[in-house]
Amino acid sequence: MCGRVRLSSDVSEIKLVFSIPPHRPTPNFPPGWNVAPTDQLPIVRFDARASERSLDLAELHNRMPVVLVPEMWPQWLGEDPADARQLKAMLAPYPSEEMTCWPVSVRVGNVKNNDPSLIEPNSAR
Repeated sequence: MCGRVRLSSDVSEIKLVFSIPPHRPTPNFPPGWNVAPTDQLPIVRFDARASERSLDLAELHNRMPVVLVPEMWPQWLGEDPADARQLKAMLAPYPSEEMTCWPVSVRVGNVKNNDPSLIEPNSAR
C-alpha cells in the first residue's frame, strides 16, 4: 500500500452507506484525492453506550486496511457478538478479483496536489 487514500465521497453519503443515524454528528472532512498518512479521515465505529454507529476516523497507518463486505460490518464494529476466532478470520485478504487497480500520476507523491485527476488511470509510468 502506498500510504495514500482518497475521500471523494461527501461525509453525509458515508453516513448513509453505513446506516449511521441522522442525529449523530457529521464531522467536517473535505473531499481529498491525495490523503497522506498524517491526515485525519473519518472512521465508522460502534458506540456501545448509545447502541448505534457513529462517524468519527483516525490517522492512516502503514498497514493494509481491512476491506470487509457489508455483511461483516456488524460483527467487526461490535454490534453483533463475535469471538476472537471469528474476528481474526475476517482479516483474510480481500479477493483480488473483487478489486480494481491502475497506475496513477506521479503527482500523487506530493500532498500539495489534491484534485480528482489524481485518481484517473495513467498509462505513462
